[in-house]
Amino acid sequence: MTTGARADGVDLYSDDFKAQAVRMVRDHRPAPDSASSPTHSVARLLGLDADLLTAWLTETSTPAPAGMSTVGTRNDAAVGRTGLLDFLANLTDTVADGLRAADPYVRCTVALEAEDGSRTLAASADSARDVDAVQFEAGDGPSLHAARTQSLVLVGDVTMEPRWPTFTWAAARHGVLSVVAVPLVIPGSGVAALSAYAPRAHAFHSSAIQQAREWVEGASHLLRTTDRFAD
Repeated sequence: MTTGARADGVDLYSDDFKAQAVRMVRDHRPAPDSASSPTHSVARLLGLDADLLTAWLTETSTPAPAGMSTVGTRNDAAVGRTGLLDFLANLTDTVADGLRAADPYVRCTVALEAEDGSRTLAASADSARDVDAVQFEAGDGPSLHAARTQSLVLVGDVTMEPRWPTFTWAAARHGVLSVVAVPLVIPGSGVAALSAYAPRAHAFHSSAIQQAREWVEGASHLLRTTDRFAD
């Protein structure tokens, strides 16, 4: 079983990356009806082989603290590198799957707010891109607000939300009644937010919100401390 080393003995993954991957598995609380184990969910998110991640779990009794990272080391010859957009696509799929206990029709996106404009970088369903597009056209909404302020935004019922009337009216027409948006920073690109959209009002309770925050925080840490997601 490989632990992520190339044939020439060079490790493809930093100790910090391994430690964060292990921490995400140990912190993950899957939905009660989820068919995926924490190891398989995190492996899919990070673009790893599940057996490789299992090997790291076996090797690591205690995850290394963030301060013991090898940040800044770069292995340009590394193969199997997961691109940023692939990573974000995995993130939206994983969070959507995890939140389906809250609502089976949850859709997720990652929306970027940058100097050259706003755009959707990844989505678990094409229809969710349309909800982002409403915000981009209006110039505001829960996803953009979360990105700009780097604070979590919860909309329990869009029909009762006064802050973004253009968005809320259009969101309801797109079948979205509740939203949770979690801030995310993408180094070198701009501020962003992962948003979960549900067709049922008040779909996201505290446990679902916390689960989404944990996934996004884990992803944010990896984006900040490794170069593995550079396109």
